[in-house]
Amino acid sequence: MADSRYVPRDYALNPLHFGSLTKLVQWRENMTSVADLDRLRAAQAQHKYAHLIRSSIRSSGPGTTKAFAEVNRLNYARFSRMLRGEIIMRLEDVATAERLLPGVFAPASRPNGLVESY
Repeated sequence: MADSRYVPRDYALNPLHFGSLTKLVQWRENMTSVADLDRLRAAQAQHKYAHLIRSSIRSSGPGTTKAFAEVNRLNYARFSRMLRGEIIMRLEDVATAERLLPGVFAPASRPNGLVESY
C-alpha cells in the first residue's frame, strides 16, 4: 500500500508551482533518506507528466482541464488534484492520458538520432 503521507507537490519548494505551465519548479534538496530521494524523483516525474498533459490539453481540444475532464468523463476533482500533485499519479492515469491525448508522452529524440527506450 502506498504511503499516505507522500504528497508529490510537497517535494517542490513552492508546492503551488507543481504541474504549472508558467512557473519554474525548484525542488527540495534536503533529502535525508533513500526513500525521500525516490519520492523526489517520483514527484519530478509526476510534475513532468502533469506539465505535458496540461500543455497538450491547452493546445488541443477544449483548452481547460475542467472541460477536458467533462468531455472525457473523468472525475474532475481527482484529475485536477493529480495534476497539482496533491495525490499520486497512477499508471492508470498515464495510460488514460496517452489514450485521450495520443503522443503526449512520446519519447524525445536524442541528439544522436536515437530514441530513448524504457
